This record gives sequence, structure tokens and C-alpha cells, in this order.
Amino acid sequence: MVQFLQEDREDFVAKISDLRTMEDVGIEDAHLARRSTDPNHIISLLLGDARRWPPILVTKTDQGYVIIDGYHRVAATTVIQLDEIRVSCKTFKTEQDVIRACFEANLRHGLPLNETSISNYARWLCIDV
Repeated sequence: MVQFLQEDREDFVAKISDLRTMEDVGIEDAHLARRSTDPNHIISLLLGDARRWPPILVTKTDQGYVIIDGYHRVAATTVIQLDEIRVSCKTFKTEQDVIRACFEANLRHGLPLNETSISNYARWLCIDV
């Protein structure tokens, strides 16, 4: 089981090798919160300036920084072979808090939610209650 660590920092640089997915660290229900990576969105990011991308959102754990929001930006960094990315780190106490933050980030910005994503969120909310 992943252990969440205290760290709240805004806009700093982290090594890509220090980042983990929610699945990597065994967060249950991560598959419900995450959307599939859209290759067209990655291409649109690559057409812009990586230095202008907003920081991704992570949380610190005993297994590294877990990505909550920014999977497309991380995928784009691998294409252009960057070793680092700007991040903001927020402390979360539970896996449920991380899942909720991931869903909420997807609701606020990024690609429009599809029917599957909306259904997954509704299903998770019912399970989480």
C-alpha cells in the first residue's frame, strides 16, 4: 500500500524518472479516474512551447511523485526527450482523495469528458460514499 507524504510546493522542477502513475503505486480505482491518452492532444502540446505548459499536479509518496493531473504533458516530454517537467505538489491523505482530485482536474480543464469518463465518475462516487 502506498504511503502519502507531506509536501506542499508550487511550481518547481521534478525529474521525469521520479514520477509514477497512480497504477504504478497500486492506487485502487485509478483506472476509473484516468482517461486514455489522446495522441492528438499530445501532438497539440508538442506544437507549443513546453516551457509554457502549466505545472502538472503530483503528490509525494514513499514511491515517488504520483501524477494526478498532467499525463498528456508527461507523455509529450518523453516524445521530445525532456528529463524534467514543472510540477506542483499537494499533500493528500488517502487514495480516495487522490482519485477525487484526478476526476476534478479532468472536469475543470483538458479534453472534454466523454460518456465513459462521466459514468466512471458517477460509479466511483457511489462506491466512495
